[in-house]
Amino acid sequence: MRAHFDVPARHVYFCNEAITAFANTLAFTVSTLYLLKIVHLDPLQLVTIGTVIEGTVLVFQIPTGVVADTLSRRGSVILGNAIMGLALIGFAHWPSYVGVLIAQAGWAFGYTFTSGSTTAWIAGELGDVGLRDLFIRVSQLRRFVAMLAIGAATMLGIVSLRLPIFAGGGIFVALSIAQALTMSEHNFTRTPPSERETWTQFREMIRAGAHSIRQDATLVALLFVTIVAGAASEAFDRLWQPQLLTATHVPNWFGTSPIVFLGVLDATALFLSILCARPLRRKLRHSSDRPMATAVFVLMSLQTVALVAFGAASVLWLAVGAWIVHDIAKGLQGPVYSAWIVPLIPQRVRATVLSTLGQGDALGQVAGGPALGGLARRVSIRAAMFASAGLMTPALVVIANIRTRLTKIETSATTA
Repeated sequence: MRAHFDVPARHVYFCNEAITAFANTLAFTVSTLYLLKIVHLDPLQLVTIGTVIEGTVLVFQIPTGVVADTLSRRGSVILGNAIMGLALIGFAHWPSYVGVLIAQAGWAFGYTFTSGSTTAWIAGELGDVGLRDLFIRVSQLRRFVAMLAIGAATMLGIVSLRLPIFAGGGIFVALSIAQALTMSEHNFTRTPPSERETWTQFREMIRAGAHSIRQDATLVALLFVTIVAGAASEAFDRLWQPQLLTATHVPNWFGTSPIVFLGVLDATALFLSILCARPLRRKLRHSSDRPMATAVFVLMSLQTVALVAFGAASVLWLAVGAWIVHDIAKGLQGPVYSAWIVPLIPQRVRATVLSTLGQGDALGQVAGGPALGGLARRVSIRAAMFASAGLMTPALVVIANIRTRLTKIETSATTA
């Protein structure tokens, strides 16, 4: 499908990733403080919001992935960005627990249209050659842009915690309009209308995606890892700010509550991750599967250790150091993970399979989130952090086994 202005796919992809990173970071840098200070939520309610988000993803991830593989990946990306923008505007406009739940469910619904579809679209337009390098380069771009967004969110947040969220939503809506004019889709065959109106094509696409996963032992194992890691991540993602604010003494710089300190903390972590991503990109640019598995194992191990250290910390510098290590490792893991698994998936069902893996992450968070949130409310947030670290252990074992198997395969191929 051609656009009014046929901009090269690589340029559109870079712009999409940069702008969505800016808009998301702008909105979500202050979102937890907004929920704590204005909506007045407790730890269980904070985690429940995450559960609603992931539950929405769980329900809609595969159907929207099939829509992308059947109708249009371009259209799916544009629609998803528009929905996310409108949902963020509603999130800031309706500062109540119920309003937040509805708005965040709407954001998650929009996200499912872009999750997997954006990656599948650019892979279809450019082919598989150079994808690993592209994903890691884009991760650097997203971090740099996010660092700028943190500064903008901090300045706007000083005026009002709702203002950065409104701005992020507006940027998403504007992006969807720009993409409708500039984003093309040349290497995609849409399902004929006669087949599109039945559920047969959708069922066949889901069946083909599931078959692709079952046929590849690595994808099966990575689906399990995704579920377990999703369960482990929910408490940290939702509760790290409350833990930092209650367990340590966070300075109120310039009389602006903790927002400036937290903004500097986010920016520092992003800057360090940019420095770390460059050598990682060079090392993995033309790597086989085994070094990719090693990188994922190391990054997940760092997250596990950092979770324990962050939960145990009662001194600001130790908590900050552990948080930075966790944030950098998690941020680097995403693009490495994508670069590893995307070439393993057949092109025809790529968005569907990626959506299935995304659904696994949602399933883990839905299953683990309420339990960890309840633990945080009844015992302590620190206990929830320790439990999250424990959940990471089986994922590490699986990744280690994959790496061992890949080592044996490469050794056999070398000696043959």
